[in-house]
Amino acid sequence: MAYQSDVQRITRALNWIGAGALGSGIMVVVWALWWTRGVDDFRTAVIVAALGFGLPSLVALTLAWLLDPLLDADRVSIAAPVSGSAGSDKNPPPHRFGFYDWPAIFRYSAAIVVVGLSAGLRIWLHPVLGDSVPYITFFLGVALAAWIGGFGPSALAVALSIAIAWHWTLQGSSDLPPYQLAHVVSIGVFAATALAIGVITAAMRATAAEAERLSAVTQVRNAELQSIEAELRRERDRIKVTLDAIDDAVITTDTDGCITFLNPSAERLTGWRLRDAHGVPLSKVMELVDEKSRARVALPMVRRRPDVARGAMQSIMLIDRNGKQHPIEDSAVPIVSAEGDPIGHIVVFRDVTRARRAQAALQESEERFRVAADSAPVLIWMSNSTKACDYFNRQWLEFTGRTLEQELGNGWAQGVHPDDLPQCLTTYNAAFDARQPFKMEYRLRRFDGEYRWVLDDGVPRFAPDGTFVGYIGACMDISDQKKARALSTLPVE
Repeated sequence: MAYQSDVQRITRALNWIGAGALGSGIMVVVWALWWTRGVDDFRTAVIVAALGFGLPSLVALTLAWLLDPLLDADRVSIAAPVSGSAGSDKNPPPHRFGFYDWPAIFRYSAAIVVVGLSAGLRIWLHPVLGDSVPYITFFLGVALAAWIGGFGPSALAVALSIAIAWHWTLQGSSDLPPYQLAHVVSIGVFAATALAIGVITAAMRATAAEAERLSAVTQVRNAELQSIEAELRRERDRIKVTLDAIDDAVITTDTDGCITFLNPSAERLTGWRLRDAHGVPLSKVMELVDEKSRARVALPMVRRRPDVARGAMQSIMLIDRNGKQHPIEDSAVPIVSAEGDPIGHIVVFRDVTRARRAQAALQESEERFRVAADSAPVLIWMSNSTKACDYFNRQWLEFTGRTLEQELGNGWAQGVHPDDLPQCLTTYNAAFDARQPFKMEYRLRRFDGEYRWVLDDGVPRFAPDGTFVGYIGACMDISDQKKARALSTLPVE
């Protein structure tokens, strides 16, 4: 992060400046021990070391110590980022704050220009200010250099300002007489104060740049969140339209079993509107009883639990809000979050009244067919779409003397005369593959072991939607007719 790196650079530079100033002060004291003449010169050297170098060192190290917790906080925030934010911060938008993106050479050049302007301004104000407050314009220059370029250019501005101030106040003297001691102290105080101003201004600059960067990142994340929320709304609308369009009744509940949604089919079957049922326990909206015993039946999510005993299949009746009963089939599945935690149930059920009526009509139709087929004086068979026979009427079974189980599939072929079987199967298979009617004659063994000639007439069967479902055929015993035709062809003696 830009803010973290700026604070790190400022802290590192302050430590170096503090250590350098402290080392310089120590060197001055050591020099004074060996080269000064008299106690007064040594005392002057110590004062210069303490105030000229010690005070800036103390200020620099103190500011570095104050900024270090900010650097630690940034390290913690980088080491433990907020979950889910790493991807969105991968390519943060560039900040556009002031002179932050200027190359280093321009920022340091700007610091030199600013110090020059400050010196020119002080010279211009000299008739007004005189020799008092000689460094006042340099404070403004240091602050401006820090704002333009950061801490590095501000440190350069401080160094240049001290050099200019040293030249102005000490006038190139090689020694430090007592009358120049005040100038040395004022330079030290100026260095410490200017350094503090530079650090504070650079920190404010870095903070402002980071604030703009965070603002830009926040805007991007808000746009992403709005896009996600819009997509979630569209997905929710699609799901609602889908649930409203299906014929099955759908109810969703929370983990406490209270209703959160009903589709129109569920409203129609239960007699409850969504606005009335929202938050109501499902057991109150879905009152289930056994159709025969009239005993209460558990809700579908309870019946599917592994610890609930599985009894015989129940015919379930739903009693709606108005007391009307509906035979239903139901099921339930849990709703699980992305983390795998259960957050509710979805219950699906349907009214099976019409299905029961259709099933009863089908059973009645099949029963009528069986009665008619068993009463017919012909042998009737049926096959499915795989060529296997799945029905023989009573006349067939009585004729062959075999059970239905023996005849199913290809078992009927065992009763066909071995000489006729190949041609019989060839005719049947060819007609079956072409979905065409067929007629053929073959000998079929009767219950007493006699082979009787039969005429087999088969036609394809199709469902109401045109789907091929198999064949149906009828066989007539034509043995007597064949004998009669044979006798009629004999010559009369």
